[in-house]
Amino acid sequence: MVTTEWFLIFMTIVNLILRILLLAAIIMGVIKGVRYIKKIIKFIDKAERYIDEKDTADAYNKEIKRSIADYIKLYKERGYIMEMRKYVGHAPIMSCSCGVIIENAEGEILLQKRRDNGSWALIGGAMEMGETFEEAAKREVKEESGLSVGKLEIFKLCSGRDCIIEYPNGDVTFGPGIIFLTKEYEGEIVGDPEEVIEHRFFKKTDIPENLNGFDKATILEWASRA
Repeated sequence: MVTTEWFLIFMTIVNLILRILLLAAIIMGVIKGVRYIKKIIKFIDKAERYIDEKDTADAYNKEIKRSIADYIKLYKERGYIMEMRKYVGHAPIMSCSCGVIIENAEGEILLQKRRDNGSWALIGGAMEMGETFEEAAKREVKEESGLSVGKLEIFKLCSGRDCIIEYPNGDVTFGPGIIFLTKEYEGEIVGDPEEVIEHRFFKKTDIPENLNGFDKATILEWASRA
């Protein structure tokens, strides 16, 4: 006969097994629940990406309904490249650039020390929609130095792989363009503190070593000319 003591031991074991099975069932349920939660999160992520892509597409469709005059006004106010970055992020953008060599009466070149990389560079930048080369060059000089320049002479045309620029923030731009030279300028030098640390005139024999990569060849070419 099964004694009361053995019966209690048997029931204790059965109870323990049931508890283990129950715990296993709970764990399996949690695992399945986590899997379902992950699937839900993935679905939400896909839905958010779809909504973002749709919003971007809708914004683009609205943009293409603008007239040329509207575009010119928009990019003049906000900047073409800044607007394009909203759509492409850091991906490469093609642009056209203009730079200006400003030479004083002593035969010195005006360079500016860029705030983004600490290098000495020419004054210049990207053209805005609808501008001529001369208009873009004069605008950039005014914006970056406060000077007004007169007659511009073509110094050099720039193109090829050397015109691919990667900025410190990761933006990539291919910017072939034109470099002008002028000896006619007026006004007081006032730099844009957000872009420029300082402006300084340099003699051909005293060109600084830390030249901006994009401008280095042009600056050295100017210095080598008689």
